Amino acid sequence: INVLSESPLAAAVALGIWSLVDHKAAARAVALVDERLLDLPLAVPFLRLLRGESLLGNMALALEHIATVDPQLGRSLQYLYDHRHDASIDDMGLTFVLPPSSMPLCDKGADRLVTTDNVVEFLDLTATTMLDTAIRPQVDAFRAGFASIAPLHVLTMLSAADWSVLLADPSRQMWPGGADEIRAAMVCDHGYTMDSRAIEWLVDILAELAPDDQRLFVRFVTGSHRLPMGGLARLDPALTVVRKLTVDDASSSTANDAILPSASTCTNYLKLPDYSSKDIMRTKLLYCIHEGQLSFHLS
Repeated sequence: INVLSESPLAAAVALGIWSLVDHKAAARAVALVDERLLDLPLAVPFLRLLRGESLLGNMALALEHIATVDPQLGRSLQYLYDHRHDASIDDMGLTFVLPPSSMPLCDKGADRLVTTDNVVEFLDLTATTMLDTAIRPQVDAFRAGFASIAPLHVLTMLSAADWSVLLADPSRQMWPGGADEIRAAMVCDHGYTMDSRAIEWLVDILAELAPDDQRLFVRFVTGSHRLPMGGLARLDPALTVVRKLTVDDASSSTANDAILPSASTCTNYLKLPDYSSKDIMRTKLLYCIHEGQLSFHLS
């Protein structure tokens, strides 16, 4: 959205987006108050602005902030800054418009060429637009929505990098304590105990999962991508694993190997067949968490 546009349609769309940002911020604040984690990936520069920081004043740092959002543009702007005294800039045919858009950075910017004499001004206007002017309405809307639920000083309690990890970090381990954390948080019932062979295999498999697969497992069992603050141990109800029986022959390992795990997300309940091998269990579980995310049935 060109926030400087005078188009009524663009203004209406912008207002709709800012309203959505306001609601997302309020939802984020409610989640924090309720000690819940929601997936809300926000760029670190945006989080810095939410905390009341300024991203301007130092060109080198400003270009780094831009590079975190748009690496290709960041490299291009960094090249201009590094070669700001090079006469070749005069021959690039650049104008004072926000790359890669056609939004003018100043009055008649589309007609003003970038040269060695004004390249720093061009970079300064680009940084100011990208890191302040163009996103200030969204920042203000987010802060207003957040403030409607929780005090704004809460945003300063963590660094922007820490907020980024807390809000949505795909590389973050669901159970950093590994097998011990899983065992301590798991409850077994209806055919299984913590000493059951199937449970030992399950714990090992979960501990070995990559972060993305951990998130898929959590969603498969709980209906949410994220665990509550405090991790697996704070699930309520606790993660419960029960033995899933076949209809025809509950004692047949062949029959068990033919069926898939299932889950009751309302109660964080995993129904796990007593497979004949750990490899079969891993294969069946991975199949379910990858292919069964959009399947929901009442039972």
